[in-house]
Amino acid sequence: MNERYLQILLQLVKNRGNILRLVNAGLEHIKIAELIAWAGKENLIIKKNNSIQITPKGKERLKELNRINKSNWIKPEDKSRIEQIDINAIFVPRKDELDLD
Repeated sequence: MNERYLQILLQLVKNRGNILRLVNAGLEHIKIAELIAWAGKENLIIKKNNSIQITPKGKERLKELNRINKSNWIKPEDKSRIEQIDINAIFVPRKDELDLD
């Protein structure tokens, strides 16, 4: 199962959220149903009193997924990076690179 979708599902169950977040993430309704069924089989969620609740195993898995995915929260912007120059080199930008307005 896709860990990103599983993380979203567990967060939704924990916070009593709406599946619209999974739809916006790119899942179709049939895939959401399959994900819920799979999470139930893995004992990550349970149906109790006409609602779906997260199990202690599901809470642990969510903590693990949150730890794993924190590195993807902010990605470095690679397009603005320039090569490192020598410490004694003098950098003179081209005229069209300057924004003097």
